[in-house]
Amino acid sequence: ARFGGARSAAFRAARRQRPGSAPAVRSTSRPRPTETREAVLWRRATTDSIERYLSRFGFDLQGQDRPVLTVRVTGHDEVEGHTWYALNCEIRSESRPTIVWVTRLRLCHMREMIHDRVKENLGDRYPEWFGSSPFARHGGLPGTTARLDKWF
Repeated sequence: ARFGGARSAAFRAARRQRPGSAPAVRSTSRPRPTETREAVLWRRATTDSIERYLSRFGFDLQGQDRPVLTVRVTGHDEVEGHTWYALNCEIRSESRPTIVWVTRLRLCHMREMIHDRVKENLGDRYPEWFGSSPFARHGGLPGTTARLDKWF
């Protein structure tokens, strides 16, 4: 079935593009037709600015009441040969209800999506904040869960 409207026409045109040519539709933060809600949140969390992402939940980083993020790495599981770490997360603010969630990530996900962005944004100040608790080593060696928890 075909759907009408300019947006649908633009998506159909984008699908007809030849490989290697410029896309007909610009990338936006709108959900893509085949994305799950979780995929949309992950994409936005890894591409939006911190201010823009948190504003979606009602947080204003320009005001006096800045939110505080707490992450605890509480354990890990082996699934199909990969180690998945359990992260208990919460964002607190005096003016907003606390948001609590649990997620599972692999070490490579945490390194790419969290550690590397934090290190890049802090620049020369990174050792000042994390010097006494270095990020986990590659390979998930014994002690990785405790090391990650200390880093967060």
